[in-house]
Amino acid sequence: MRFEDELEEAGEDAVRQNLALGRYGRGRGRDIAATAWLARKDQEREAASKAESLEIARSTKDAGWAAAEAARYAAREAKNANTIATLALVAAVIAIAVSIISTFLG
Repeated sequence: MRFEDELEEAGEDAVRQNLALGRYGRGRGRDIAATAWLARKDQEREAASKAESLEIARSTKDAGWAAAEAARYAAREAKNANTIATLALVAAVIAIAVSIISTFLG
C-alpha cells in the first residue's frame, strides 16, 4: 500500500496526531510527505469552500434579480388595479349624478 493511501485511510485528524507524536519520524521522508499531504488537503478544502461561496453568491444574485423582476411586475399590476379602481369610481360618480338628476327631473 502506498504511503499516501495509508494517509487517506487514516484521515486528516489521525495524520495530524501522528505527526504531533512523531510517529512518521522527524524531518524524514514520511514526515515531510505527511505534512505535504495535509497541506494539499487544506488547499483542497479551501478551494472547495471558495467555490461553494462563489456559487452561493451567484445564487443570491440570481435571487435578487428574480425578486426585483417580481417587484416590477407587482408594481405594474398595482398600477393596473389603480387604473381600474379609478375608472370604477368615475363610473360610480356618473351613476350617482344620473340618479340624482333623474330624481329631480322625473
